[in-house]
Formats: sequence, structure tokens, C-alpha cells
Amino acid sequence: MTVMIWIDGGEVYNGTTPTISFPMVDATDGFTAETGKTLVETYSLDGAAFTDCGNVFSEVGVGVYQYTLNTTESGTDGPLVLRFTNADCRDTFVALQVVGGAAATSPQVNVAFSDVLTGYRLSATGVDDILDEVVEAGATDITLRQLGKALIALSLGESAGGGSTPTYRDYNDTKNVISYTSDSQGNRSAVTAVLT
Repeated sequence: MTVMIWIDGGEVYNGTTPTISFPMVDATDGFTAETGKTLVETYSLDGAAFTDCGNVFSEVGVGVYQYTLNTTESGTDGPLVLRFTNADCRDTFVALQVVGGAAATSPQVNVAFSDVLTGYRLSATGVDDILDEVVEAGATDITLRQLGKALIALSLGESAGGGSTPTYRDYNDTKNVISYTSDSQGNRSAVTAVLT
């Protein structure tokens, strides 16, 4: 049985020569990046049998390789499947769809893959996107960033009031973050949260 990686690479225009980026990973564990490998490159266009590719791959680094299509490989509308193999690696298949009408410039096709390479960090924008994701939707949405502020106030901030009107302050003791009214059984009402 062939163990493989299957990647949906999107569309390419008929007769163009985009560069495809793809990973090669260890045949045994399926995630360790493999570098310095000589690859066997074949392709199948519109359901035809696999045949040798016309160009030669190049290595980018950290287990990422590139291949630039030639106009024969992208010359017929329909499914295009590229296959890259090496005995030490899992077979990598990149599925593309060749579509009619050549573009003025061919798009760069960078194949997305996950769980392959390690040691990469999210950009600041990516981290912000995660922190600003709504985790509690309602009259007032609460984001992960706001939830973190509330949890810090509850666990690390100073508290005051006790009894029926407790307040919890931010870690730097600059403002009340959470305040509420509590009855004799400890039931909360009139909860106010300042999470900005």
C-alpha cells in the first residue's frame, strides 16, 4: 500500500507555466521534513496514464520543493495530477484543475499543507485573528482576548467589596474589570464586565 500526501492545489490556466510548491515528508512518521532528496516526477493530465514530467524540480529548503509546469503539462482542460516520489518519502500528489482561457500572467500556485513542518510561528496578524475570534456570541460578543482579560482579573487581579458587591480589578490595578451584585445565596445579577 502506498502511503501518500494528497494536496488540492486549485486551478491553473491552460497553457501557462505556474510554479507549484509542495512538501516531502518522511515515509515512516509522515511529518518529518525530508531535505536533499532526488525526486521522481510524473503527471497525469485529464485522466491519462502517468508519464514523466518535462521539467526538473528544485528544492526550496526545510522539506519544501518546487516544480514549474510546462505548457504540455497544462495544455488540456481538465484534472491534472502531479506525483512526486522518493523511497525515503511519502508519495506527494498535487491535484490541479486546468481551466481554459490563458491569463495575461499565470498565478503562482503555493500549495497549502499542515501538520508537515514544525518550528514555524504565526504572524502577529494571525495571532490577532485568533485572539479576536468570538467565543461567546450574544447581545455582547466576547472574544478570546476579552475572555483572557476576565480570567486574569478573576485569578490574578485584586478584589474588593466582597459580600454583595464584589469587584475584580485588572492585573495592573488600574480599573475594575468585573463587578456584580450577589444575594445571600451567592447568585449573581447586574454583572458588569469592562473587557477593553
